[in-house]
Order: sequence, then C-alpha cells, then structure tokens
Amino acid sequence: MMGVISNLLNVIWKALKTLGEFLAVLFLGLVAAILLMMPWLLRALALIGWLAGTFMTWLTINNLYSANTPTLPLIALTAVPAILSAALVVVLLIHINIRWGMVIRARRFRQVSTQRVDEERQGVDAHLR
Repeated sequence: MMGVISNLLNVIWKALKTLGEFLAVLFLGLVAAILLMMPWLLRALALIGWLAGTFMTWLTINNLYSANTPTLPLIALTAVPAILSAALVVVLLIHINIRWGMVIRARRFRQVSTQRVDEERQGVDAHLR
C-alpha cells in the first residue's frame, strides 16, 4: 500500500512540476509579447494623444472665438489645427517610407554582397583544386 501511495505522490509531484514549468513558459511568453508590442502600443498611445490634442485645440479655438467671430472666419480658424495635423501625417508618412526604403535597400545590398562573397569563395575553391 505504501508503494502505491509513494507512486501516486511521485506522479502528483511530476504533474505539479510540469504545470509549474508550463506556467513559467506561459508567463515568459506573455512578457516577451508585451515587450515586442510595446513600441506599437506607444505609437498607438501617441496617435491617440495627438488626435485628442488636435480636438482639444479645435474646441479651445471654437470656445474662445465663437462669441465674437462671424461663422465663416471661425470655421477657417478652427480648420487650422486639422490642416496642421494632416500635414504632419503626410510628413511622417514620407519619413517612414524613406526609412523603410533605406531598410529594404540595405537588405538588398547585404544579399548582393553575400552573393558576391559566395561567388568569390567558389572561385577561390575552384582555383585551389
């Protein structure tokens, strides 16, 4: 009877150990996923803050000048933050395209240079034979 109980305790201990390892791997995977997503989360928060700031600027202009300004100039004045935000988006998109274009060119250059090195090695190997 003691052999059965010790076997059962041994199996339970191994199961708990396996469960602990599984939970540790799961936790470390979640930490890694959060760290990998952190730049995107920060970008999303920056975008939300930027849009909120644009909206608050629009509201401030509208509240400050709506009592003393005719409608058409007020619309033109409140459109300024939106125009500036849209212009900033265009500038950022151009900057991102330039940066990613550089990354793609660097990868292509690396591929071409490694191909040339491989070709030179093959040429040297053929010459040595």
